[in-house]
Amino acid sequence: MKKLIIVSFLFIFFNHYPSMANVIDKIEADRQICLNTNYSSDYTMAKCNYEAIEKCDVKISKLLKKINKNIDKNNQLSLSASQLKWEEFVNQDNILLGNLLEKDIHFEPYLVSSEIKYQNKKYRLEELLILYSSLKH
Repeated sequence: MKKLIIVSFLFIFFNHYPSMANVIDKIEADRQICLNTNYSSDYTMAKCNYEAIEKCDVKISKLLKKINKNIDKNNQLSLSASQLKWEEFVNQDNILLGNLLEKDIHFEPYLVSSEIKYQNKKYRLEELLILYSSLKH
């Protein structure tokens, strides 16, 4: 049974990965263009990361709505609770990250933390894209 679930997941993932990757690739491409044109300071580079985070937030919000349309009430509650727990975790992680980076004079906290925050959002977006793709079948 476990093997069947894994094989099914891999089948769905690899059949839908190109469309999922397009969403993330577009955000990443826009971020790279911004970084390539705004590399003059840590602040402007961090701003590029925050713009990408905002784009991820928009996509995540849309995906959550789409997913909720395809699941029953009980799973909607679970998804909502899961999203809240994820946001709580990321917020706590950001607090810890800020505290650690402020003590390290070798890094500009806002640039490093913006990169980590972006990677966290991108990862959550990937998770939700996989979930949504699996529900479409």
